[in-house]
Amino acid sequence: MQTDNMAEPALEKFKASSPSAGKDVEDVVSGQTTPEVILSKHGLRLHPQPVVSDPLDPLNWSTFQKHSILAIVMALYFMFTYITTTTVPSFPSLEEHYTLTIDQLNWTVAVPALGLSVGPLFWSSFADIYGRRPIFLLGTIIALASTVGAALAPGYGGYMAARFFQGFGVSPAASVGLAIIGDCFFENERGQKVGMWVLAIDLGLLAGPLIGGFPLFPLQKRKENSPSQLTSLRYWWVLSVITLIPVAYETFSPQSQGLLFLGLIIGTLISEVLCSGRLSDWLVLRLTKRNAGVKEPEMRLWLAYPAALISGIGLIVWGISVDRQWHWMVGQVAFVLFGAGIQMGNTAVCSYIVDAYPLQSMAVIVFYSVMLNLSAFVDPFFIFPWVDSVGFTWTMAGHAIITVFFCIPTIGLLHVFGGRLREKNGSPDWVNPEFDHDIVTA
Repeated sequence: MQTDNMAEPALEKFKASSPSAGKDVEDVVSGQTTPEVILSKHGLRLHPQPVVSDPLDPLNWSTFQKHSILAIVMALYFMFTYITTTTVPSFPSLEEHYTLTIDQLNWTVAVPALGLSVGPLFWSSFADIYGRRPIFLLGTIIALASTVGAALAPGYGGYMAARFFQGFGVSPAASVGLAIIGDCFFENERGQKVGMWVLAIDLGLLAGPLIGGFPLFPLQKRKENSPSQLTSLRYWWVLSVITLIPVAYETFSPQSQGLLFLGLIIGTLISEVLCSGRLSDWLVLRLTKRNAGVKEPEMRLWLAYPAALISGIGLIVWGISVDRQWHWMVGQVAFVLFGAGIQMGNTAVCSYIVDAYPLQSMAVIVFYSVMLNLSAFVDPFFIFPWVDSVGFTWTMAGHAIITVFFCIPTIGLLHVFGGRLREKNGSPDWVNPEFDHDIVTA
């Protein structure tokens, strides 16, 4: 009875979507005929085509159930980066508690990023075998136990082990989480849903240091003989822009420094509401209609070009504002631009991955996640010498040059040749044959 009720709203939706589909859908439920193509409300073919007779097909679930699952995926993806950056404000306390060197402090952020890189390689195969939900539950239990272990660790070695397993435990949110979105939503909905998923990781990255500084306030004690300025600065040369904020605004209290992340958060939110998921879906819809109803995954990439430019501009403006000691509001405007570009670009790339390889999205996103977190792992070991040598302006300009002059040509090549490469190579041979009916060509 419950499964019938679950399938009913979807069935009605599909009937309403295509006047010609109603009779065929009923025939399928009775097992008499093969259904014709089911259309969306815009008159375009739904991708993938749902198995209307199967109440266990996630595409047939109610809107409430789908979005409840999306909320769970987003919550875990929020923790994906939150656990990495939330300890940054506690660096002075960690140094005192464990008697650490600067390099050892850097490792406390790099090691969970390593766990985030290794985890998707481990979890993805098990998720295909045992299902998405068991892997999410097991990973959450590991992350929770590791967090308790990090809080109670008597020594540096135990703390570092716990930090690694924190990252390892929340890592299914990357590969498994995106696969869940691909399972539950149609292609024309994925831009917005993937945008919300990307919003979760971006907010986790920014909210970590914002929230992490406030619990330290009652415990914070200043020593009379504080470390030298250079040593103090090195505490924060960890994750490029994110952890350079306390360096750039060293006269601010840790709590005020945390509030400076609001510019990045506002830019991320504005981008998601106005320029990312929904805009991506709208743009793809318009381009599909102009292309005689033929949808191509490369249509998702158009938003990546302005994203790279906006991010680059934000980086350069922020670097100049720090070196020239401009008012902190200038830096906040730069952060709004940078945050907006990052959100828009990540949404475009992740949506493209799901559209290009719908059945292999979990495997493909593993590569994306590994590269993303390996960059976070190695970042602490080169960002300090870079800034120390050339200053904020040229360090941020270097980041902007990499973003603009590497990303835009690469995306352009993918835009032109991506479809030809897929056509030439065909569908990857690790597709499960029983799911081949989900691949629909326009």
